[in-house]
Amino acid sequence: MTNQRELELLSDIVALLKKYGPEVFERLTEMLTSVKWQDPLVALLQAVSASDERMSTTPTAAPAPPLRPKALRTVWWTPLSRPKKRRP
Repeated sequence: MTNQRELELLSDIVALLKKYGPEVFERLTEMLTSVKWQDPLVALLQAVSASDERMSTTPTAAPAPPLRPKALRTVWWTPLSRPKKRRP
C-alpha cells in the first residue's frame, strides 16, 4: 500500500515539472546522478531534515490579531467622522 504523503509529494513534483519544464528536470537529473553532487546533496537533505525536526518540536507563538488598515483607523477616530448632534 502506498503512503499518502508520498503521493502528495509526487503530485507536487508534477506541478513543479509543469512550472519549470522538462529541460530543468533533465539538468537536475544530471546533477543528482553526478558523483560530485552526491555529498553536497546528502548534506543539504540532512540539514533540511534536522531543521524540520527542530521546528516541529519548537512551540509556536499565538498569531497576532489582524490590524485594521491605517486609513480606516484615522477615518474612524477623527472628530469629523462622527455625526454631529442636532439641538432641538
